[in-house]
Amino acid sequence: MQLAAHIIAYDVNRYINPMLRNVAPWVDKIYIAYSRRPWGYIPASREQRENPTKLSDINLEGLDCPVEIIHGDWMKDEDTRNACLEKARSEGFDWLITQDADEFYPESCWEQLRLALEEDRDSDCIITTWYTFWKSSDYVLFFRDGSIKGTNAGFALRCNSDVRFKVSRTCSSEKVKIIDAPCYHYGYVKSDQEMYDKVTQWSHAHQFDGERWFNIKWKNWDLFTRNIGMSDPLSWKQAIRFPLHQPNFAAHFRMPVNSVVMTKEDRIRESLYDFRANTHDVLKRVKRLAI
Repeated sequence: MQLAAHIIAYDVNRYINPMLRNVAPWVDKIYIAYSRRPWGYIPASREQRENPTKLSDINLEGLDCPVEIIHGDWMKDEDTRNACLEKARSEGFDWLITQDADEFYPESCWEQLRLALEEDRDSDCIITTWYTFWKSSDYVLFFRDGSIKGTNAGFALRCNSDVRFKVSRTCSSEKVKIIDAPCYHYGYVKSDQEMYDKVTQWSHAHQFDGERWFNIKWKNWDLFTRNIGMSDPLSWKQAIRFPLHQPNFAAHFRMPVNSVVMTKEDRIRESLYDFRANTHDVLKRVKRLAI
């Protein structure tokens, strides 16, 4: 079995080097998709912003597998991923691993996943469970269903199939299997400036008011803050202290979290935000019941 992995190297200085060392021992090749400009979801950003991650920031020395840089100027997330998928297909790989730069797997999960990929004969897409951390590896998202464990949009695609990335990381396959080998997702472990840049230019930037969310829910967050989801506020009920054993790599993402003192105006804005979010959620439920 031959495994390749692909990584998108846009604004990932905090993550990419430790992540490369997390994945390299388990795959046969890594493709790094590199673009100088952001995607086209916010058109003005393509002219105003340049990738903060330079090629010189990526340390490839001492990795356990070869790495190829794929250069491009892609308009969409899925375009970037499909470029790597086609490359993996052309070079005869069995599976393409989707591991973004802010995602990490403990060694025991890697062993479990490699065995699952080797034994699988029916699936074209493998999804894993994950924990999504907030501001620091000390805090994890608590979801609407009462769990801290969710599922990602995809861990691996079978190269010998007609499956493609359809929207961002989701794929066109209906032959999907979920494996409970939790990924540790540090995509929201960021400084204020890093998070502001993310929500105003990433592939979901057109789905919600990122600047408003940033000012109300991110900057003023404490352990009592509720409804912190982005496009669907109630989907992330809150962030709590991570209650489980921490893997070694978590220490790299243990960041200081500043305490905040909210003004009366801040509390009013947040109350209005939550009221609108709850109202929107009730209307969605009523609409579903009416169908």
